[in-house]
Amino acid sequence: MSNLFSTQTREKGIEVSYEDENLWLTQKMMAELFQVTPQNITIHLQAIYQEGELHEGATCKGSLQVQKEGQSEISRQLKFYNLDAVISVGYRVNSKRATEFRQWGNTSS
Repeated sequence: MSNLFSTQTREKGIEVSYEDENLWLTQKMMAELFQVTPQNITIHLQAIYQEGELHEGATCKGSLQVQKEGQSEISRQLKFYNLDAVISVGYRVNSKRATEFRQWGNTSS
């Protein structure tokens, strides 16, 4: 895991997965990053793929995750999205945190 970015107010950044020389986030992680609902992230990802801005097969991968729920261990297939998808979502989301992310992205390149 690595830290993606910290806000200008030095808020704690979020932990992300780094694999295959790329950063990977779930929709839940993106929602936390941009401080919006996971449903909001879903809407933006669907639009990004429907409009052909990105191709889902190139920017999304599944990973089997085992989670403990009560006394049971439940296996779920989670979708992880690479940095290209995160950046595309970041330019569509309307939140203060998304604005800070865009500003960070412009100064980090």
